[in-house]
Amino acid sequence: MKKSLLIAPLIIAGLSLPHFASASTNDVTINDGKIENGRTLVPIRAISQSFGSTVDWHQATKTVTIKNGKDKTVLTVNSKKINVNGKSVTIDVPVRLSNGTTYVPLRVASPAGSVANWNQKAQQATITFKGKKVVVNVGKTGTGSTTTTNTQFTETLKKNLIAKADETANLSKISQIRTHFKPYFTTDLINQIVYKNEYKDSLKQSSNFKNVPVNANRVDNDKIVLYQRLESLDGAYERFYTRTIVVIKQDGTWKIDQINFSKDEINIGDRP
Repeated sequence: MKKSLLIAPLIIAGLSLPHFASASTNDVTINDGKIENGRTLVPIRAISQSFGSTVDWHQATKTVTIKNGKDKTVLTVNSKKINVNGKSVTIDVPVRLSNGTTYVPLRVASPAGSVANWNQKAQQATITFKGKKVVVNVGKTGTGSTTTTNTQFTETLKKNLIAKADETANLSKISQIRTHFKPYFTTDLINQIVYKNEYKDSLKQSSNFKNVPVNANRVDNDKIVLYQRLESLDGAYERFYTRTIVVIKQDGTWKIDQINFSKDEINIGDRP
């Protein structure tokens, strides 16, 4: 039998968790949910990103930072204390880290005002919010990550990917490159970053493209090319600098597969 309930805003000591906005109307299935002390624990990154938030892992402090608009939540592994917009909130079950994935109680990850169904027989929770449905399978392993169906390439997703591409300008600040970029970059791209020093040097050019307008060209249903262009005048030459970002849909998730740079120049005197 399915048990239906309304997840009201989580209020502890007068605080409410941020409302996570829906990124699209497409369904998302998340495996590897867990049960601890009668509480359902879910992968925080998968849930939060499904509802349009950005998630960053900080290896040195073992903390996760979730941002959505002006709202900011910071969670620390093995702690029941979380920080919501600068104020401390206590949760029932500590934040957990398992096989590189951070887990939190379902109510912490769920948007306020969402509707959830729990199917005891299937060991499955379904969260519905603003037309988007996220299904969390408890105890199922093997896939381990989010699987999306007909995922749209939203404006929020595009901004998140561009922000991650910008971070490659200063890789020395990132202690765990694979862990940091795994949700956003393909394995092939991460391998290039890790093993090719000349590519690392090339990526420093990304700092020049921060806040530069982004154009998108959809190649097919599973590939989109994003590009940014800078122009400069140097004496008799007009130079054009371009950053091209190739995004592909891999295992149902959009990820950056290539980041390339090019330069063209025109002798102004040669123009008709």
